[in-house]
Amino acid sequence: MSDEGLRPLSQQFSFEGSAVKLEDGSWFQPLRDARRCWTATSPMPYRHHGTYYDSLYELQNGLFVRLQFTAPPLDRSAGRTSMIDCHDDIKGNRIDDREAVEFLIEGQFPVLERLQHLLLDESAPADDAEPQTPRPLSYWEVDSVLGTIHKDAHVMRVADLLPKVLDAAINAVHEIRQWPAVNPDLRQHLQTINLAARLRDRYRVDAREWWGSQKIVPPESVDILQLRWPDGIENVKSNVIPEMGKLVVGAAVALHLNTPLRANEPPPTYEEKRLAETHLLTSLSAIEELVVELRQTLDDLTSGRTYASLMEEAPEKLKPPKKEQIAAYLLRTLSQLSNAEIKKKLKVTVDLGTISRWIKIAREWYEKGNPLPPTVQNMLAKEKAKAAVPVPMDPSEIDLGARQRGRNPSRKGSESD
Repeated sequence: MSDEGLRPLSQQFSFEGSAVKLEDGSWFQPLRDARRCWTATSPMPYRHHGTYYDSLYELQNGLFVRLQFTAPPLDRSAGRTSMIDCHDDIKGNRIDDREAVEFLIEGQFPVLERLQHLLLDESAPADDAEPQTPRPLSYWEVDSVLGTIHKDAHVMRVADLLPKVLDAAINAVHEIRQWPAVNPDLRQHLQTINLAARLRDRYRVDAREWWGSQKIVPPESVDILQLRWPDGIENVKSNVIPEMGKLVVGAAVALHLNTPLRANEPPPTYEEKRLAETHLLTSLSAIEELVVELRQTLDDLTSGRTYASLMEEAPEKLKPPKKEQIAAYLLRTLSQLSNAEIKKKLKVTVDLGTISRWIKIAREWYEKGNPLPPTVQNMLAKEKAKAAVPVPMDPSEIDLGARQRGRNPSRKGSESD
C-alpha cells in the first residue's frame, strides 16, 4: 500500500487477469489497462455467503472504472497471498473524475492531488442548483440486490421455508422496535435486511423437473411464491408474503446499499436512509399483523388443521359454498346489509331472491359445522368477540312494558298483588 491508501495493481481477484464486459458494452482488462486500485468491502447479509467488493481502478490514461462484485468467505488457511475467487456476476462501468472523488470520500480514502480541485467545486455549489429530491422506496425494490440463489426448486418445501421467514420477521420487528431509543447513526439493520433477503431468495429450476406449464420454457429460477404450495394456506401466498415484501424490501435495500444501484446515479443518501427507517417505523403495526397471521397459519399447518384437512373432517358432506355466496353471507352477518345493498356491493346482476338463497346456503354450511376458509373464520371470530362484550344500559331506558301475567283485565284490582 502506498501513502495514498491504494495498491499498485497486482492480481488480487481471479477476474483481474481476464477481460470484464462493462455496462456500455466495452471490455476492460484490469492487469493490462489499470495501474492502481482502491477497494472497499462490506459483509453480505449472511456472513457465510461472503463479502461485497466495490473497486475503483485508475486506468493508464487517467480515467476510472468502477466494479462491484461478491466473493465467498476467504480461505484463511491458504495465507494472505491467496487469490480471491469471485462470483460470476460482476457489474462495472466507466465513471468520471467527480464520481471517482465521491467514491474515495465515501470509502475514506485520500483524494488524489490532481482531483482535489473538485473538492473546492463541491464545497461551493452554484446558487441555482436544485436540491436533490429523495427517491421513492419503489426505486430500491430490486430483487437482485438481496437474496441468494439456492438449490433445486423442485425439492424445496414451502412448509420448511415459511418458519424461516417467520423467524426473520420476528427478529426484524424486535429490531425496528428498538430504533426510536437509539441514535440514528448507531441503529442496526441486519435483521431487517435478513428478512428482505428471505423474501427475495430464489431457487434454481431443473428443467427436467419443471412442474409448471409445458407450453413455456422453464425459468432459470423462481421465488418462494412460484414454488409448489400446500393446500389451505392461500392467504399466506396471496396476501402475507406479497404485502410483507412491499413493506420491507425497498426500505431494506436502501438501508443496505452503500454503492449505486444503477450506473451514473448516487448511492442512497443519508436522508434516503432515514426515510427508509421512518417508513419501517410507521409500517411496524402492519408488519406485526402480517407476522401474527403467518404464525397462526403455520400453527394450523403444523397441527394439520388446514382448510383441506377440515374439509375431510366435515360432519356433513354438503357442496361447499361459492365465493359470491360466502361474500353475501359475510356482508349480511358482519355489516347487516340488505339484499339490495349486498347486490350493489358485489356488482352482480342476479335478483334479490338469489341473494337470499346465497346467504342461506353459506349459513347452512357453516352452522352444520363445515369449515369456511381460514380468513373468513378469523373475521367471524373477531365479530363474535366484539359481540360478546356486554354493553351497559341506562336503567331509565329499560321499558318493562305491560304486565304479562295473563289475568282478565275486567278483574283488575280485584286481588292484591
